Amino acid sequence: MKIYNECLNDLMDYFILADIYHLSEFAETNELSDNLMCEFTSNQSGDKAVNEGIILPICGIENYPYIVCFNMSAPSIFFCLQR
Repeated sequence: MKIYNECLNDLMDYFILADIYHLSEFAETNELSDNLMCEFTSNQSGDKAVNEGIILPICGIENYPYIVCFNMSAPSIFFCLQR
């Protein structure tokens, strides 16, 4: 499990979650540039990615330090809370 602490979100009041493999495949299939933020905000590809479940925006997140845990194995995702 990879744990990132103090992930700051300075410029937006939301997080965007994505599986990097599905996002990469989506970008390649839709012939998007490597600058996905520009792509998603300048055309309909962002809406398409959300509608297809490629990315999940979570709105209304306050700008505080967060701990982000990525569970890449079978154990419970709540493992990081048991420390």
